[in-house]
Amino acid sequence: MAHTDKTKREKERFVALSFCRADLLFELNDNREIEFVAGATPVLLGKTAQEMTSTLFSDYIHNEDIKLVNELLDTACNKGRLDDVTLHLKGPKGMKLRVSLSGYRVPDFNNHFSLPSRLIPIAGVLVKLNHLNAKKKPTC
Repeated sequence: MAHTDKTKREKERFVALSFCRADLLFELNDNREIEFVAGATPVLLGKTAQEMTSTLFSDYIHNEDIKLVNELLDTACNKGRLDDVTLHLKGPKGMKLRVSLSGYRVPDFNNHFSLPSRLIPIAGVLVKLNHLNAKKKPTC
């Protein structure tokens, strides 16, 4: 197996394992730009993974939590990881989505941050998300 194939296979395995406990998975470079994103991005964030690639992670953080996220990522640069931090992402039409964010730097992937994110259900939020996305045709 070629080195490139092995690296691709390892990344696929890493992503699959991350989804055991995540709804979204972000990979950020040192500038905190999204290098890779997977998961329910169209439903939860209103954008496809392709649209989100190369944009700033902070673009998807609710305004009230941007300072917190920046401080957490600054700290994690030294510590190397984040453990189950609750914050809010910007959902469609400004909706606040409460998530639990974890993560760590992955030396094998250019020392990028891997940030699995799990939606924390709040009564009525998923109903609103389904309503907002009801007019969209499935992309599968």
